[in-house]
Amino acid sequence: MVKPVFLSCSDPEVASFFPSRPRIGDDEIGIALLLKKDDVPFAGGIVKKIDPENYEIVYLYVLEKLRQKGLGSLVIRFLEEKVRTMGGRYVLIAPPLFLVDHLEDDGYLYFPGASEKGKPRLGKTLEGELRPYFSIGGKR
Repeated sequence: MVKPVFLSCSDPEVASFFPSRPRIGDDEIGIALLLKKDDVPFAGGIVKKIDPENYEIVYLYVLEKLRQKGLGSLVIRFLEEKVRTMGGRYVLIAPPLFLVDHLEDDGYLYFPGASEKGKPRLGKTLEGELRPYFSIGGKR
């Protein structure tokens, strides 16, 4: 069975699964997600609080052998729901280029002013009721 596990960014398990993760300062709030099967992580991401309403997904990772199966999108959706439970209303992400079209299809909008050269930044307003966590392979 696959289960999502949310941890503090300072947790040693986070450091071992995301060795090249961006540093989250001691005065910043960051939450890491690990998707695990049989207690072994295979995908995850990190979200950082910018202010009470705004959060940024700063890192996504899926084991190489499991890429191109939609797990990155699943990680993003779990992180969005976590942001909503923490009172956030907006999520920003600077995704890899191959995810831009997919994220736009999922309600993210391009923010030219917030983008860096060669690295687009997208944002999404989180609206509606909280969805319960969904099962992998289940319908959205």
